[in-house]
Amino acid sequence: MTRDVEARDELPDWAGAKEFYQKYDPKEIIGRGVSSTVRRCIHRQMGKEFAVKIIEVTPERLSPEQLKEVRLSTAKEMDILHHVSNHPSIISLIDSYESSTFIFLVFDLMKRGELFDYLTEKVTLSEKETRFIMKALLEAVSYLHSNNIVHRDLKPENILMDDCLNIKLSDFGFSCILNPNEKLRELCGTPGYLAPEILKCSMDETHPGYGREVDLFLVCWRFVPRNVSQLIKLSSMPSSRATKGIRMPPSSHLTAFGLQPGLHLHVYVSSLDGDSHVL
Repeated sequence: MTRDVEARDELPDWAGAKEFYQKYDPKEIIGRGVSSTVRRCIHRQMGKEFAVKIIEVTPERLSPEQLKEVRLSTAKEMDILHHVSNHPSIISLIDSYESSTFIFLVFDLMKRGELFDYLTEKVTLSEKETRFIMKALLEAVSYLHSNNIVHRDLKPENILMDDCLNIKLSDFGFSCILNPNEKLRELCGTPGYLAPEILKCSMDETHPGYGREVDLFLVCWRFVPRNVSQLIKLSSMPSSRATKGIRMPPSSHLTAFGLQPGLHLHVYVSSLDGDSHVL
């Protein structure tokens, strides 16, 4: 472990986090980000467990430009979460605190961790598990898009799970408000999960830009197992492309729950009752 990581793993002192410590008791580290750590914490009065993301914003670690960027992006993420946290498949921002040196974001604690780790451990999901997870994920994306929000960093690492396989979409650091008919050109997201349009925008100045459909590329083609992808009916695509499940079409062919002509959940996926339990 590097010295920088070791320093970041240390708990903030009382003076820099008094308001947070008065309400929560931080415990072990359960995750790490580029400039943050995530700990399990316990509400002192209720005894309930949560997860707290601790972001250090000190001039000793970050340049003035980096400090400004971190504060602005965190404020944007918080604003978006306040708009969508009421959805059952989107992580809830429970509390937030900010000092001159740290930002604390308190979220639901999803004890099973990332979908990525679960998929790695299980290797193969059952038919019922797959339908259960996909239905909840697509409903979450549909809700975001209905509120003119594009996530831009959908991946198994940003989908958290509880012990009953209920999922919550997390990490809204790249998300933004996107008004109808508006396009984006910014190159952002995680390498390996980027939609074709995002990459093309960075290489072609004449490219018209991309919209919320890039989220569906990530969901339906990049990290969903191929047998699940084949359950998605792409009604706007020629059948020869939709049925092969090999080529990756432009994201403009994809959308959630008929928000635009394009993607419709196959009855195989959508027939599962969202309140059902698979374990």
